[in-house]
Amino acid sequence: MKKLILFIFFQTFLMAGFSQELPLDKWGAPIQRTNIVVRWKAPKPSWPKNLWTYRVVPTQFSPTVVSNMIALGNFINQDRSFFSTNGMYYSKEGRSLRISFIEGQIEYDGAYKSWQTNHVNLPETNQLFQLTTNFLPTIGINLSEIAKNENGKFDIERVNDLGSMYMEGDVWTTNITGYEVWFRRALDGVRYRGDGGEGQITFGEHGQVEHIRLSWRSVEYDKLYPAATPRNIIEWIHEGKAIFPHNYDAQGNLINIDWAGAKSITIKKATAYYWSDLFFQREVDHQPILPCWVLPYVILSTTVDADHNNVDVEIDCPIIDETKQ
Repeated sequence: MKKLILFIFFQTFLMAGFSQELPLDKWGAPIQRTNIVVRWKAPKPSWPKNLWTYRVVPTQFSPTVVSNMIALGNFINQDRSFFSTNGMYYSKEGRSLRISFIEGQIEYDGAYKSWQTNHVNLPETNQLFQLTTNFLPTIGINLSEIAKNENGKFDIERVNDLGSMYMEGDVWTTNITGYEVWFRRALDGVRYRGDGGEGQITFGEHGQVEHIRLSWRSVEYDKLYPAATPRNIIEWIHEGKAIFPHNYDAQGNLINIDWAGAKSITIKKATAYYWSDLFFQREVDHQPILPCWVLPYVILSTTVDADHNNVDVEIDCPIIDETKQ
């Protein structure tokens, strides 16, 4: 009997990554309006009064973490095809393990299972949080390093249901093979965006770990700065230090604003983030991976009165003044 096969990626949650680098003027166009009215209608900022910048250093996954990962894939020395001070690579019977110390990355793929296989004893979705928190120490992560959401709960989310759909006769069958969970890092209670602070784990049958994608760089304290107040942020917007990144409407169209004709900006929410360079982009730009830094900034959720046409957009702004310490 002929079967029509369609491999799909069941997406239940979308997490957007930030793909550009500081300084902010590379993220978009500066808002150069010294006389635009700016109103702060956001709740009181929740970020610390002082914020660190961090220096990225080569990651030293502990021998225990390395041993745990080798055991997860049931690898032996003969399965190792690469080993150096920068990392290692193992492969065996469809499974593979890559650990990069300099990049702070772990990538593990379990053996591929046919879409035709009936996958049984998958964990319940309400078990995924506990499975993740139980596994984090295996890869050397303390729960205190995980970002929290607005409700104060650890931001560990089921993102995708992995599997396939196929047609047998006139009937479509859905075969879920695993659940992908994502988590984000926090530094000083501030959520981390970009490379170096995110992880993905796929749980399959019996809650077994099938895939891991971890980017978790080691960092050291660099410099400590006073964090911006709402008044500072309003001043910096007037001084042209804030930028208008690419914003899109619900239909996916790029939002353009004639800032010369805009009447006001109303700030409804302000959220601090840490961000670090993409190593891939540094390589494309022919820059060394290190040194690089992790730097804080603030995302402002705003409504702009653009000539009596209210538009909800994101504005990005500094959160520290690097001329002051």
